[in-house]
Amino acid sequence: MYSTDKSILIVIPKPPFRDWVIAAMAVEKVEERLFSDPNVYLVACMEEDGDEQKYLDTHYSRIFENELASWLALPSAWPKERTRDVFDEWFDVQFLTCVYSIDPTPIKFTDLKKS
Repeated sequence: MYSTDKSILIVIPKPPFRDWVIAAMAVEKVEERLFSDPNVYLVACMEEDGDEQKYLDTHYSRIFENELASWLALPSAWPKERTRDVFDEWFDVQFLTCVYSIDPTPIKFTDLKKS
């Protein structure tokens, strides 16, 4: 077993985000199971009280854009207002501080902007 220097951030869609997905995709409904598999982010280790909110204050925009892109690739179709308040209205966030690895193989990273 291996300890890491990372934490986990889980982004869970709320009904307003689901409503936006349905409207943006011009469909009547999206299978609920598709929303029950939230995106998980490997983030800097959260050690101090308040680290989570500071992290979100700094990175919510990139996370928000990734959440939108995971459903609709065209940024021109995304909502214009992507403030922290809208992020908080559209998503629940959960941080998990202890991340362990059973596999000693290094993590492979792929830059999504270049792929």
